[in-house]
Amino acid sequence: MLVWSTEEGSFSACARKLGKAQSAVSQGISNLEIDIGIQLFDRTTRKPTLTEDGKRIYAYAKSVLALTGELDSVVKAIQNEEEPNLRLAFDNALFTHKLSSILGAFSRQFPKTQIELLSVPCSDIAELVVNRQAEIGIMFTTPPLIQELEYCYIGSQPFCAVCHPESALLLNEKVSISQLVNHRQLYLRGISGEGLMHLPKISPDIWYCNGFDTTVKLVEENLGWAFLPLHMANKAITNGNLATFNFELDDKPWMMPVDLVTHKGIKKGVAFQWLFDRLKSLV
Repeated sequence: MLVWSTEEGSFSACARKLGKAQSAVSQGISNLEIDIGIQLFDRTTRKPTLTEDGKRIYAYAKSVLALTGELDSVVKAIQNEEEPNLRLAFDNALFTHKLSSILGAFSRQFPKTQIELLSVPCSDIAELVVNRQAEIGIMFTTPPLIQELEYCYIGSQPFCAVCHPESALLLNEKVSISQLVNHRQLYLRGISGEGLMHLPKISPDIWYCNGFDTTVKLVEENLGWAFLPLHMANKAITNGNLATFNFELDDKPWMMPVDLVTHKGIKKGVAFQWLFDRLKSLV
């Protein structure tokens, strides 16, 4: 009553909001003042206004009211059997605007379920899911398949071969494998030591990275060439920091299959299932 009387501007407006008689609100405020021994409202004006002490009490009362609303939301989430938290592991090459949008919608649908985002190389994601350190993984397909996991193919992402704009590779109309072996290759590899099966190692001179964002920076410094997800390379290509080259095996775009992975023994609650279903449209 204190908060709503203050924010609505009068006891009568508060009464209308609560669906009570004005006398009930007036009596409730009076009883509160008696209980705490503090005059909250100055009643000498046409409309009751907060006293200086009342202003201090109001600030705390408003916080308590907000926490009460939060408590009600948590109780509702528990009653709906919504999970308290979910962990999502993904390769940073798969953190697209669409994934951000899905997470935004999840936040609105399940405001009391905490999300933990784990950005790791895709070759390390399966191990996190197997060890129950993540409930859902989003990864490029990395055979062999693991018995404990369930896989859901959601599409493929295009890759391209890139180099620095001043690289000698661009002097060739079409680059052969024999020419590529003379230039350092930048290659993604996780902590596990595994790389991406669908992307070949060509050069004997290889620098390894555990993230495509790092690979982009190294190519921009003219430290080697690499296969990169097209959407990550496009901005740097447009800005003139990277260039694509024609590779003799590139008759068609390199397409990397993408999977959602979960543990077969996981309990699939309502928040999990909602998120999993939306992630199927990620790619």
